[in-house]
Amino acid sequence: MALSLVLFTGCLSLARPSKQQREEASARAEKWFAAHRSEVGKSTFLLFASDRPTSFEVSSRDGKCDYKFARPKMDSGLATGISDDGYLLTAAHVVEEHCYVVGWMDGQPTVSPARVVYKWFGGEAGEELAILHVGRHLDCPIKLGTLDSAESDIYAFACDRGQEPRIIAVAGQVVRRFEPKAGGEMSMLATDLPLWKGDSGGAVIAKDGKLIGIFTAISRSFITFKVSRLVSVPDIDHVRSILEQDRLKPEMPNTY
Repeated sequence: MALSLVLFTGCLSLARPSKQQREEASARAEKWFAAHRSEVGKSTFLLFASDRPTSFEVSSRDGKCDYKFARPKMDSGLATGISDDGYLLTAAHVVEEHCYVVGWMDGQPTVSPARVVYKWFGGEAGEELAILHVGRHLDCPIKLGTLDSAESDIYAFACDRGQEPRIIAVAGQVVRRFEPKAGGEMSMLATDLPLWKGDSGGAVIAKDGKLIGIFTAISRSFITFKVSRLVSVPDIDHVRSILEQDRLKPEMPNTY
């Protein structure tokens, strides 16, 4: 990634997508999202993280979750459920010692503390991965998959954050594929997805509805001045190995 400036989401103000860009990308994703709604509609979780524990109040009614944290100022991002026994993928830079996820668990929207299972940063900005675990059943996990070499259309989940955060699907394309490094644990994609601060850790998905990676960073080229969103693409076998090893450990409480 020579001659380019790479920064974590939220640090490159000129790259912020306009409301119109988000709306157009969401409209392009509408047909795809409708086709996969039953599989992926409840797979994205709001992620809140802090270096200190906090308490929270939560109530669910009519498919809506009302929650309030004792510490209102916490780092935030997105996470995606990948197994019904409570494992989620996200970006490493949005993970702290104490994490909390908001989303569909045990048949209703709720809040749960999340244990950090794995946190890794590579040698380049954007190369990162974190895995979390909650001691609850995830209703709609996404299956891991791969992006065909001839395919460029991709989709992602993003969050419109207002008084009531709203998860939306957006459409985009791959603009560059980086060669995987030795070891094969991670590869990278550059995309034109209109993602921004608060979307870090969100799922990037192929046409078949399978998760191929997570949004981790923004890149801007000094030569072309084009902005792209970087996606970390973890090796499926590597992720599965981490989950299998963690399942063998004694059960740990998800409370602080």
